[in-house]
Amino acid sequence: MRTLGGSMFKQIAKGEKRRAQVELFGTAIILVLLVLIATFAVRFSIGPKSLAEKTELKESIIANNAFNALFKATLCGKQMQELIIQCYFEPNAECGCEFVKQELEKIGQTVGYEYEFSATANKGVYLEQNFCTGDSKIAASPYKTSQNSILFEFTFRLCGINIH
Repeated sequence: MRTLGGSMFKQIAKGEKRRAQVELFGTAIILVLLVLIATFAVRFSIGPKSLAEKTELKESIIANNAFNALFKATLCGKQMQELIIQCYFEPNAECGCEFVKQELEKIGQTVGYEYEFSATANKGVYLEQNFCTGDSKIAASPYKTSQNSILFEFTFRLCGINIH
C-alpha cells in the first residue's frame, strides 16, 4: 500500500505542478498583451493627430531651418550671429547695425520668405526687422546666448507660409 499511496501523491503533485505552470504561462501572456496595448495607446496619443498639427509641425521645422541658415550666413568674415551681437557693442562699426539690417533684407529677398526678426539684450530690443505683410506667423524657437554678462535673445518668425 505504501507504493500505491506514494505514486498517487506523485501524480497529484505532478498535476498541481502542471496546473501552476499553465497558470504562470497564462499570466505571462496577459502581461505581454497589456504591454503591447499600452505601447500602442501611448504611441497614438502622443503622435500628431490631425492634418493641422502635422502642417504646424512642418511649418515650425521650416521656420527653425530658415533661422539657423540666417545665423550661419557668413559676411565680413563672421557669422550673422556674431555680427548681430557686434551691432549691440559697436553699432557704427564697418559691419555694424546698418550693414546687418541691409543684409537681413537681402537675405529675405533671396530666400523668398517674408519674416520678422528681433534681437534683444537684457530684455531691451536693439535690432528689429519686420518684412511681414500678413498676419500668419510661424515662430522658430528663440535663441539665447550671453556675452560679457549680457543676455541676448533672438526671435524669428516666418510669415505668410502655406504648407499642405
